[in-house]
Amino acid sequence: MSGDDFDAFLKRYGLERNRQCLLDNEYDTIDSILDMPGEEMSAIGLKFGAITKIKRAQRDHNQQAITTPTAPPVVAISTSILTPASTEREYNPPVLNPRWTCASGFHIHDIFIRFVGGACCCA
Repeated sequence: MSGDDFDAFLKRYGLERNRQCLLDNEYDTIDSILDMPGEEMSAIGLKFGAITKIKRAQRDHNQQAITTPTAPPVVAISTSILTPASTEREYNPPVLNPRWTCASGFHIHDIFIRFVGGACCCA
């Protein structure tokens, strides 16, 4: 993060006058200011108005983190695995028999089981 970003942050919240105080106390990044506990604000000499402005910046940042949607994970599945190349029919998975077990005696797996030479992969 550049000094320009830091200065723009201070200007956005009206904290330009407190720049030197923050730097003298090693609050030299936006993240460090956003993580600053309230008791440290007065301990380093910030006045009530500056404390209020920093708390507003912290509140804005927390609000933005809560309301920013995150995209669901993308899962790619090759359809060539699901449908035979020679037909256009939809893939229908086999019906599971609840009595089936793998070589280890498990009835249900949370992972795909690959059979090699008739033996379960988890054996």
